[in-house]
Amino acid sequence: MTRRLAVVFVATAAACALPSSAEAKARCKVKGSETVASTSLVRLYTRPDREGGVELRGCWRATGRKMLLAYEYDDGYVTSISYRDLRLNGRFVAFVSEATDVSCKAMCPPDYNPTRTSMEVTDLRSRRSRAVSTSPSLGSLKVSRAGVAAWQEGSELLVLDGAGSGRVVDTGAIEDVGLRGLRLGWKNAGVPRGVDLTPF
Repeated sequence: MTRRLAVVFVATAAACALPSSAEAKARCKVKGSETVASTSLVRLYTRPDREGGVELRGCWRATGRKMLLAYEYDDGYVTSISYRDLRLNGRFVAFVSEATDVSCKAMCPPDYNPTRTSMEVTDLRSRRSRAVSTSPSLGSLKVSRAGVAAWQEGSELLVLDGAGSGRVVDTGAIEDVGLRGLRLGWKNAGVPRGVDLTPF
C-alpha cells in the first residue's frame, strides 16, 4: 500500500468511526428530560425523579454515556439542595452547589452553619470531577475549555487549577475577569493584570 493510499484509508476509517451529528444527538435523548445547555460534545439536561427532586445530568454525545452531576430537592421542612451558575465550555461543566440541613433543630451547636456551599468542575469525557468548598459571588464563576475555573468571593479572585484548588490569585477591586484556555485576565482598581494557570 502506498503512503498516499494509507493516509486515505486511515482518514476514511476515522470518519466512519465517528458518529454523525444526528446519531450523536439521538444517543443523548432521554424521555421526559429538558435541555439546559448543549454543545456538539455534550448535552446537559434535567429530569424529575421519583422522590420529588430534579436531577441534572450530562451526556457525552460520542458514546451516549450519561452522568449525574447535581440534584435539586427541598422537603419544605429541614433539608434542601440546589445548584446555580451552571457553566458549560467544551467538555467541561462547572456549577455551584448549595445544601442546607437544619434537622438538628434546637440541638444544633451554636457555631453550626446549616448551609454548605461548594464549586465543582467535571470533565464529561473522563467523568472526573474536582470540587472545592467555597461560596462564589453570584454570576462570577467561569470555566475554560482547558478545565480550569475562576471565580470571585467578595474581594478575592480565586482559581481551581493544577497548582491548587481554591487558591487566591488577587484581592481588591476586581473587575472585567476573563478566562480563556489557561490564561486568566482581570483588572484591579482599573489596572490590567493576568496570570497563566497550571493545567491538571
